[in-house]
Amino acid sequence: MASKNNVREAIVSYAIEKALIDYGNSALEEVYYKLYHEYALHFVDCYHNPETLRKVFLETFGDAYCNIVELVRNHLGEYATQEHIRKFLKTIE
Repeated sequence: MASKNNVREAIVSYAIEKALIDYGNSALEEVYYKLYHEYALHFVDCYHNPETLRKVFLETFGDAYCNIVELVRNHLGEYATQEHIRKFLKTIE
């Protein structure tokens, strides 16, 4: 049985990937490349490394990173209100 953390990791990873796909053509590849090559992280690792994700968003999108965060929040839907995921979102804002 999957732990709650594993489920949260998967939900957050999905929301990040979906938000980046929705944002634009190369956004997913750009963020993935930076996460993996500069920090040895995958999207699923971002739940436990929100500061790094925020840094990559800022480096990649500048002030427009707020649009990505909003897309992530939207894709999280009802999960965005859960305490642990709310903390994650607060950190990447």
